[in-house]
Amino acid sequence: MVSDRAGIGLGFRDSNLWLSNLTDFAFSPAFYAGDAFGSFNSWLRIITGLIAGLGIVWFAFPFINQAYSPE
Repeated sequence: MVSDRAGIGLGFRDSNLWLSNLTDFAFSPAFYAGDAFGSFNSWLRIITGLIAGLGIVWFAFPFINQAYSPE
């Protein structure tokens, strides 16, 4: 959302030029552009989704466990 403030397709996340400069173009051009499976954006979405899912479970599980445990 922050990246698309410049307009859809104009943000820093669309071309990932910052990443290609940071890695000195070490990967194929398909890795940097778009959001196809195997690109940087797809890996970033998978990793952040896993972190968010684990964080939600880690936060919610004690409450759920306490609510269903016999006292």
